[in-house]
Amino acid sequence: MEKTICIPLPDRQASVQILRWHLKDALEGEDLEVIADRLEGHSGADIEKLVRDARRFARKEKRRLQLGDLVSGLPKRIAFSQEDLRRIAVHEAGHAIVQAKVGDGEIVQLKIKLDLNPKGQVAEVGFLEIERSELKGRTRKDYEAQLMVHLAGLAAEELVLGEIADGGGGSMGTDLANATQIAAEMEASLGLGDSLVHLVPSGSRQVRELLLADRVLRQLVEATLDKAYEDARAILEEHKPAHQALVDALMQRHKLEGREVLEIISGAGQEVHRVL
Repeated sequence: MEKTICIPLPDRQASVQILRWHLKDALEGEDLEVIADRLEGHSGADIEKLVRDARRFARKEKRRLQLGDLVSGLPKRIAFSQEDLRRIAVHEAGHAIVQAKVGDGEIVQLKIKLDLNPKGQVAEVGFLEIERSELKGRTRKDYEAQLMVHLAGLAAEELVLGEIADGGGGSMGTDLANATQIAAEMEASLGLGDSLVHLVPSGSRQVRELLLADRVLRQLVEATLDKAYEDARAILEEHKPAHQALVDALMQRHKLEGREVLEIISGAGQEVHRVL
């Protein structure tokens, strides 16, 4: 998730690519995802140093580089409590249920993290990975469904735990930030609101500036977000057994492939049929 800094830090996939580049032919065939996960918040230079130090250690031991050499050089993490893990699982399972019901695209992976990088950067503690078609023209209904998925994590927290925590908002790239940007663009950029007037380019910072300056626009955006939140909550109420089954699976296994997510939902006796 995004950070406010001058040089963007690499995401998970970028970290894997940087690792592969510096490793060259070493550790071919090894899964570097676990390494990349624990490098969240670290720069490309940090990753280069990790590989360099691991190579130095392997040379000192007079052997080839091993995956464990990289693991031993990783920064220490702060483990989440079981209470925190359950909240994260409730949140991420909420996203998955609503995505399976109304979302555009296929679920690739659902995951929660067991610990946190203490380096001080914004942390992604769980995520739902979705593969969408980039060629599809999207209607207001499609965008409303996307908003529901973004807000489903917070709706799940309220429904199951009685209140929401602050993890859904704060920095750019969070659920609330993304949902607010989308809802504002629907009104001010995409012609999917009360007016066809194009006020600002989609994806630009001007969307936020306009939202801060225009009280009427803020009211329209707030109404759109409120409706999406209530719609997401209604889906979760309808599929409580499936949601709980996903929470239990995440607490036990921490990572689920898209096929497994759908199987767990189906196994709970609640086949989630996509609303078209």
